[in-house]
Amino acid sequence: MEDTTKVTNTISKPPRCVIHAELDGFPLTITFRGKAESFKNTVQRLREIGATPPSLPALATATATAATATESGPPKCPTHGTKMKESRKPGVWYCTKKVGEDSYCKEEVKR
Repeated sequence: MEDTTKVTNTISKPPRCVIHAELDGFPLTITFRGKAESFKNTVQRLREIGATPPSLPALATATATAATATESGPPKCPTHGTKMKESRKPGVWYCTKKVGEDSYCKEEVKR
């Protein structure tokens, strides 16, 4: 008799979450991977420190800016407002701005 049990060794990534908020009039974009509980805790902490959701028109503008590239040039980073650079991966653009001393902006646009 044959053993028909198939074992798969797959590791699934937790979902990617993006939060747009405003803190003291400054727009924030927070991206992380985690479970729904982490997302809930992050939103709660943002509210505790005074962050508020952006207005719908501002959110729509930020999302549209990040998601599309105009015919006149590359898309702009929704966090920094700077032109994004085309990646070696086809159809992917990324932000080149440095965040802190040893890391870079994680914003990426796929089209």
